[in-house]
Amino acid sequence: MTTRINPTLPNSTRPFRAPLFWVCVFLLPALLIRFVLAWAPVNTGFAFSVPDDAYYYFKIAQNIALGNGVTFDGIAPTNGFHPLWMLLITPLWWLARAQNNQVPVHLALTLGALLDIITMFGIWKLARQITTRTFIAAFVVLCYAWNPYNAAASVNGLETALAACLFVWSIVLWWRLRRMSQPTGRDWFLLGLGWSLLVLARTDYAVILLPCALDVGWRFRAQWKTALPALLGLLVWIPWLIWNWVTFNSLNQVSGNAYPYYLHALWEAKQPGLAETLQHEAQLGFGVVANLAKLSGFDKALVLLVVFIGWYAIQALMNLKQSNAAASEKWLVISGLLLPTIGAFGLLLYHGLVRWMYVPWYFVPSSILLCMWFGILLDRLSARSLAFAVILGLLYLGFQVYSGVQVFREGGMWRSQARTAEQQMPRYLELCKNHSTLGITDSGYAGYYLPCRVVNLDGVVNNKVFAAITQAQFRQYLDSVNIEYISLNEIVRQVVELREGPIPKAAPFAPP
Repeated sequence: MTTRINPTLPNSTRPFRAPLFWVCVFLLPALLIRFVLAWAPVNTGFAFSVPDDAYYYFKIAQNIALGNGVTFDGIAPTNGFHPLWMLLITPLWWLARAQNNQVPVHLALTLGALLDIITMFGIWKLARQITTRTFIAAFVVLCYAWNPYNAAASVNGLETALAACLFVWSIVLWWRLRRMSQPTGRDWFLLGLGWSLLVLARTDYAVILLPCALDVGWRFRAQWKTALPALLGLLVWIPWLIWNWVTFNSLNQVSGNAYPYYLHALWEAKQPGLAETLQHEAQLGFGVVANLAKLSGFDKALVLLVVFIGWYAIQALMNLKQSNAAASEKWLVISGLLLPTIGAFGLLLYHGLVRWMYVPWYFVPSSILLCMWFGILLDRLSARSLAFAVILGLLYLGFQVYSGVQVFREGGMWRSQARTAEQQMPRYLELCKNHSTLGITDSGYAGYYLPCRVVNLDGVVNNKVFAAITQAQFRQYLDSVNIEYISLNEIVRQVVELREGPIPKAAPFAPP
């Protein structure tokens, strides 16, 4: 059975119903915003919450549903996606195959919103374990729900909502198991299964799980044989790896390799020195922290929250010297937050300092965990001044509402891509009248809605074009698939020209 850090009132007298009522009152508008975004006109959603990458998922799901295979362009297979989300949304295109192709898009976004509700319930479950007051746990849920960037991520059409949901409930399973003195085989199997599904939802979340895996490995090192059923749960991940290896001779998705390769290639072409490289890494590291401050909703106050986390964790660790049950219980729960926090921040550093790129949905796990830490801070403050804790919580929620209003006034998170699509789509439609195949980078939206074939040329969902770019055979690739018109973004164009020289602006793109 689970216990909490501090004693609470008995169940019969705990002031639960009233706070729960107010949670629902404040939560419903945040949920409504998600469903409004899910069913907003496509061009509105494209500006506010849905990045171009989501349409890679939608087009591949459409092709699978129509029997064209796991492909974006109908020509070659691709592994440029996370499999569990693709598995969930593909039936939506099968069910709506006779409908307007916008219907399954709205259904996929709605599924994300529904999954986010399950995520919030998991956050509530965790928050009740770390707080002594029900209304503080409610603040934790509301802090997550009212963050406009979390709201947008839940209906972005990508795997984000599914991965966030599985992340939270994987932590629930992990917390439950690490409190047991002798977990059963069933407990270990469920943990392995939960982690396997999480990695199938987002491969890179394995980085977050690493500290947690080391924790249970050390904690139950004397009972390692009882943990073997966890390996059975992890086997769920294996078919995806086998398919990748057999089909592409690689275990990694091409979507995770493409742009990091281009960014590194362009940087190496400058032949930077050690000082320049260190400065570049420092700028990337600052970018990670700055984005975390913005996307988590804490802004500059993130520094104070991090200081509190460090102080509170060190205090809990030092109290272990007292060797009493209360100190051990407190450290058990604090470490239960600290380890995934380390993993989540490690994930951001991996993306920022190694892959050299980060996008808003990478920050969702960190945002969830920071809300949990904020809950602990409010709980501590409430012991000294309940009014101050309430005011601080309300100020944070007010700032989230203000941030959401600002995003709305600015025209959405992805307003730039929406404007670009609005400008380019009429030209692409004209080209489709005279050309059967177009080659386009950032081609999700265009590939989904254009009537002619669109071949992805940034390599995110095109394993063959990525291989062609890395092997300096891009122009030969264009001829091999009879691409008649190309539109490249600057990053891909620079890499290709670096490898092969200037690209002709008309077919044939490769010399005879």
